[in-house]
Amino acid sequence: LTGEGFVDLGAGVAQCVYTGKADTGEAVAVTADADVQPSGTEVVCAAPAAAAAGDYVVTLALNGRDAVPAFFDDAVVRLYDPAGVAVTRADPPGAPLAGGAVVTVQGTGFVDLGEGQLCCVWDGMAQCGGGGASLAQGAQAVLLDALDDGTSRVLCVAPPAPGGVPGAVALALSLNAGTGTSTTATSLPFVYHAPPTVTAVSP
Repeated sequence: LTGEGFVDLGAGVAQCVYTGKADTGEAVAVTADADVQPSGTEVVCAAPAAAAAGDYVVTLALNGRDAVPAFFDDAVVRLYDPAGVAVTRADPPGAPLAGGAVVTVQGTGFVDLGEGQLCCVWDGMAQCGGGGASLAQGAQAVLLDALDDGTSRVLCVAPPAPGGVPGAVALALSLNAGTGTSTTATSLPFVYHAPPTVTAVSP
């Protein structure tokens, strides 16, 4: 959370309060620790471990009880179960060493949480997009509409092969800017190959 005049009243005092409705329809209100930064303009909220997946409004209580007033739109955060996010298929499953191929990744649980959050992760290197940006606008990851069977889809732009050498790399997905804990536990082998050449035609 960003703002002005945030004061640290002591370790463990400030709390972030998550209120909303879980995907199950249940009304939820849970608290989590808040870390007030020395600048006084930023607070880092921990994600509540016990909350069900869903959309929540986050408010801040510097003294642990009274909410700091918000003068703008509600701060809404989406909590999700990382176990429900997985990659299952890449099309095409490989590309030339120079990269640049547009790859459709299929799986489950893909969502776009905002600009710079949705990322295709190639051997640990995140290529990000999100926030509604298109490939033409420079995004390296774009969420597509789900298929009729509910399969999630993301367009990824393959970067050049690591070290410029042929071989397989691990292709995964992140919903939170490529941070390690947000990257899918599953990954797909994506094979880089040297560009083929045609030497003869017969007949």
